[in-house]
Amino acid sequence: MTVGEGIGAGVVINGDLYRGTFGGAGEVGHITIDPDGPRCRCGERGCLEVFASDQFLAAEAARLGFPDIPSLEQAARRGLDEARGVFDRMGRYLGIGAKNLVNLLNPEAIVLGGERMDAADLFLPAFEEEVRNHSFPEAAKDLKIVPAALGEDGFLIGAATLVSSEFFRLPTERIET
Repeated sequence: MTVGEGIGAGVVINGDLYRGTFGGAGEVGHITIDPDGPRCRCGERGCLEVFASDQFLAAEAARLGFPDIPSLEQAARRGLDEARGVFDRMGRYLGIGAKNLVNLLNPEAIVLGGERMDAADLFLPAFEEEVRNHSFPEAAKDLKIVPAALGEDGFLIGAATLVSSEFFRLPTERIET
């Protein structure tokens, strides 16, 4: 899962990235968490992104009187309860989204990456608690939750890798567009 401006996921099955029928698989940020929730930039209501992406953090920063997300993060690190609560809620909602994936796909691991991983220590405890305590027990018992080894640029490296691997496929194996 990537966490930042949006929330996305890559589903890897037997070493291959699953793209879906039309190439749009992984838009986990637009699964519905609360059908009566705030409107998302996609036009729907209650998407995971409105509760756990930079969209959420920016709105909460403004509500609490902070000029930006880094200021909110600094306040949380200084121990301001309201700011810490924002990151706890973010982690909980991310965990709700992840738990749905765990229950659906039963993955070996959830790898977290993206721009907002600099604040992982603030939201990861609530994320992990939600996933571990509310997923099907068998699906969660050996589940690994790990940070992406490539850091915040991991999705860029992954995209470049997909392009290069597609380029070197035999013409008969290439994806039709």
